Amino acid sequence: NFYQNKKSFLLKKRGNLERELVAKENMAIIEKEINLLEPELRKAFSLMMNGYKYEEIAQKIHIPLGTVKTNIYESRKILKKRLKSLLD
Repeated sequence: NFYQNKKSFLLKKRGNLERELVAKENMAIIEKEINLLEPELRKAFSLMMNGYKYEEIAQKIHIPLGTVKTNIYESRKILKKRLKSLLD
């Protein structure tokens, strides 16, 4: 019973480590793709990902609110297309 519990624990731990590695690899890929966005798209998208509201982004980078919304929409569309393989 002890050995079965230990084996089960080790298998779970290994599974968790594998999931953690995959998650880290995926994050690295996502960060790379974000960095490949055009600068004006990347700036608005990065601020949004850091918790800024659209209005705050517009004020911070001195562009109209509509442009912020468009830039974030376009960023999401591009990233979704580029990262489709991670989503499948």
